[in-house]
Amino acid sequence: MKPYIGIPLVFGLVYRAWSRKSLTPLGLVVAGCSASAHALHPWSAPVALLAVFYFGGTKVTNVKHEIKSRLTLSATGTEGGEGPRNHIQVIANSIVGTVLSIAHAIVLANSTDTESCFSLGQNASDILMVGIVANYAAVAADTFSSELGILSKSKPRLITSLNLRKVPPGTNGGVTATGLGAGLLGSFIVSLTSAAVLPFCSSAGMKERVLWTVALTIWGALGSVLDSVLGGLLQASVVDKRSGKVVEGNGGRKVLIHPASSKMSVIGASHTETTGRAVNAAQSRGNQGKPEQQEEVHESRRVETGHDWLDNNGVNVLMAASMSLGAMAIAQTPLGGRSLYIVVPLHAQGYIRHEFLIDGFAEGEIHRTRLILHFPEDPTRFSGLVVVEPFDLWGGLQAPGAMELQHSDKRYKDIRFIPTSTFKQTSDCIPQTLNSPEFLAAASDAARSGDLAMKANRAILCGIAQTGDVIRRFIIHESSNA
Repeated sequence: MKPYIGIPLVFGLVYRAWSRKSLTPLGLVVAGCSASAHALHPWSAPVALLAVFYFGGTKVTNVKHEIKSRLTLSATGTEGGEGPRNHIQVIANSIVGTVLSIAHAIVLANSTDTESCFSLGQNASDILMVGIVANYAAVAADTFSSELGILSKSKPRLITSLNLRKVPPGTNGGVTATGLGAGLLGSFIVSLTSAAVLPFCSSAGMKERVLWTVALTIWGALGSVLDSVLGGLLQASVVDKRSGKVVEGNGGRKVLIHPASSKMSVIGASHTETTGRAVNAAQSRGNQGKPEQQEEVHESRRVETGHDWLDNNGVNVLMAASMSLGAMAIAQTPLGGRSLYIVVPLHAQGYIRHEFLIDGFAEGEIHRTRLILHFPEDPTRFSGLVVVEPFDLWGGLQAPGAMELQHSDKRYKDIRFIPTSTFKQTSDCIPQTLNSPEFLAAASDAARSGDLAMKANRAILCGIAQTGDVIRRFIIHESSNA
């Protein structure tokens, strides 16, 4: 992002958080550092997603805040409701996105690719961006679900319970239809923003953007569900016996648990300090009655659900990391629609550039495709090239004799153009590009470039293909058996 845009934007975000008193002083410092890391990215998408998440999260947090504060209790004994968020909470909600944003910026800085665009998972930098968007879609869904779901008129049901039993509002793992719908809304807002601000490659049209938005919306909403499952299993929900309300730890921390008690007992931080002073006074005076009062305080609260393994911040980090890494993993599979390409620096390995022209007939019109390839400078190292084009990708038929490959260098023999009518005939041996009608393969030991289990020791050929205004890149490598 340009400095004259990024710097004012970061200051604006921090100033708004300060003026609204939504963050503690240390929380403001951490938020400023995180926003700066996003703003230093060459693309505007990371900081835009961060801003949308912050403004959207702040908005839903303030919705009927007074009503929400009366639905739970604070660990200090007062009414519940979120106060200013501290630095730990800021880190928990932004650490995954910040790390991925920095990593993506580094990859782009070291890339030799002159065309920096988002191609929906075709290379390593795309995979990182998928993780960034998935992170903010998931945390936005979780925030919307938590802040609006608690206002549901129906009681939450525990998602980790086999009979989906009813639990008090604010219980970790409790879900409502309102909350699930709100999570879907939060995820949709972030996903739609990403579709608007990401620099998609020219080959991506409206259809690809719509599918991207739908897929990320669903994935982000699933992040909210995962957060409920993790919270219901790994985070203790504490209920005040007298009021039946959930007790919330300050700053997302645990409500203290004392293992010394015969039963699992939970008290708030202020109760702990008061009881500790009472016990010390009893010991100094020889009074045996005060420790009994401590037990009474313990018994006023109980664990409703979950194990006391993580606090709310830990659950948030675990959920965000899981959803980001999961989306990145899916993007590398055929389900994600793309495969990773392994790039080899050809100029340092004795490769020279050659240009080919292919004239073809499709859907009643003549199309000319220009192929710019790199072959070994030594013709004896060239084992042949086969250009394969499936008919069905154009949506029309092409006669086998209607293609002509024009190339003047006769040293490179065995260059053939083979039309094929069936995609399946070639899908196992050639690299796939969803938006390209040309599929290219070397004729000897070429391996599919999406196979990450193999390492390439030298490239056989690589280049770009252009038909009209559509430009596609490809690379094919020889597998190393050493």
